[in-house]
Amino acid sequence: MSEKPKNYDIAFEGYRGQRRYIVTHPEHSGALVVAAPDEVAAIVAAAKKWQVRWQSFEFYAFCKVGIYNRRNAG
Repeated sequence: MSEKPKNYDIAFEGYRGQRRYIVTHPEHSGALVVAAPDEVAAIVAAAKKWQVRWQSFEFYAFCKVGIYNRRNAG
């Protein structure tokens, strides 16, 4: 049985569902596609990938999170 290719850059710890979010931040280049149950969990996973504290106001205040779909799939 072959595995399907991942359609995300990082997943919230333990999440195996189908929801995907795009997370951007002005201090980090590019956007991340995050598999997560909700927007806050997507921010937490992105912060882990970018190695920053998600609780830091300077981080979460400037994050943008959107629902991933084929139209914004670059």
